[in-house]
This record gives sequence, structure tokens and C-alpha cells, in this order.
Amino acid sequence: MEKDKLQIETEKKLPEEVDKSAAIAENPPPKNQPEESKESEKEPKEKAKRGKNFLLFGISLNEKVFLAKHLSTILKAGMDLPESLRIVQRQLHGGLKNVLGDVSAKVEGGKSLNVALSEYPNVFDPLFINMVKVGEKSGTLDQSLHYLSIQLSKDAKLISKVKSAALYPLIVLSAAVVVGGGVSYFVLPKLTKLFTSFKADLPLATKILLAISNNLQHYGLWWLAGIILAIILFSVLLRVRFFRAIWNNVTLHTPVAGKIIISLNLARFSLTLGTLLKSG
Repeated sequence: MEKDKLQIETEKKLPEEVDKSAAIAENPPPKNQPEESKESEKEPKEKAKRGKNFLLFGISLNEKVFLAKHLSTILKAGMDLPESLRIVQRQLHGGLKNVLGDVSAKVEGGKSLNVALSEYPNVFDPLFINMVKVGEKSGTLDQSLHYLSIQLSKDAKLISKVKSAALYPLIVLSAAVVVGGGVSYFVLPKLTKLFTSFKADLPLATKILLAISNNLQHYGLWWLAGIILAIILFSVLLRVRFFRAIWNNVTLHTPVAGKIIISLNLARFSLTLGTLLKSG
């Protein structure tokens, strides 16, 4: 609902922004403008530079769709690229607004848009950058951005379906882990004294459960800290190309998950290839 409201508000504001920018282009301000106005124009650029490294983990697909769609719309209206970037920037919030302000400043300084975007690899992926590059070289940047927004929308829907399908098994697995951990930590220690008093030879499965329970009683916090550190280390290693290639190879050969991953990647490949061919 918030996304729809934001999109509706933006679509209402865009014509006003375009009209204002067109009026400024037809009636430019005098060259000898006051120093205060010059300083006010420098402020967005300085804020953009300060927020250059603000987005460390990228942006969502929905934000990329918003950016590509509305930038394409403004370019089709006949605005130049730097002004179009500033108009879209005014509709954004947070770190992405600062990043786009810095990109706009670089474009005004003579850099091409794809080069300016490539300086933010954590924000804009290779597909986004290369689609912009294709549009700039072919002179159809507005069309390339339009096709890119459609592609990213389909991508977001596809990923959403996969996440929805995996949600139920994940909930069941998480519940099983929580229940199993609770039983091992709270229930089994009380039964251990009972079993020990019998002085009977217990089955192997029971001995294993009691050993796990005893281990959790004495080293539970260490196990928890170790699991958290392992998750953090795994997330960091996934950023390393060599380790990521090994992990991808393992997941592709996993019995059930492998087929799902292959199908997902084939679907994304087909959508991306079709988008690139349409863009020329």
C-alpha cells in the first residue's frame, strides 16, 4: 500500500516538476545571481558527496523499478538528463536520494550516466549499468530504461513467488529447531536424573539425546555465539568470488533446491535477454 501511495503521489508531482524545469530552461536566471543562491545550489551536491558511501547494502528491486520507470518518463517528456535526474531525486528519500544527487553532479561534470552509476557497485548491479550503457550508445536511453523497469518488475514478482513458496517449509523447520532446542535444554535434563537412577543400559538414540542436552546445559551460550559468528562469516565469504563460485556449484547439485535455482536462473536469463534485444 505504501508503495502504491508513493507511486500515485509521484505521478501527480512529476508533471509539475517537468513544467517547472521547462519554465526555468526557457527563462534562465541572470548570471549575476546572489551568492546565497549559489551556495544553496551547492548544498545538494555537498550532501550527495557526504552520502556517497551511505548505501552499503544496495537498494531494493522496487526502488530500482521506481528509478528506471520515472527517469524514462521524464526523458520521454523532452527534459535533458541532468535535469531529469534532479527531478527524480526530489521524489526520493534516504541514501538513494544522496546517491542520485552525486550521480547527477558527475553527469553535469561530463561523465556518462553508466560510468557515474558504475561507481556505486553496491547500489546498481551490472544489468542496470549495462542497460543504461546500451541506451546511451544507441541514443534510446528512455526506451532502455522503460524496458529495464519492466524487466525488474518481472524479476521482483518472480523472486516474490519463490520466497512465498519457501516460506512455509522455513516456518516448519524453524519451529522444529526451536521445539527441539527447548526440549533438549529444559525437559531432558530432568529426565537424565530419572534414567540415571534406573542404572539400566539405555538405547543409543537416548544416549545421544542426553549427551546433546548435557552439552547445551554447559555450553549453550558458546554454541549460540558460534552459530551467529558462522552466519556472519558465511555472509562475508559469499562476497568473495571464489567462495561464491564453490557455493553456487554446491547448491546447483542439491537434489531439490538445485532444480528450483536452475529454473529461476533460466527464467531470469530469458527475461534479461529479451529486454536487451528490445533495447538494441
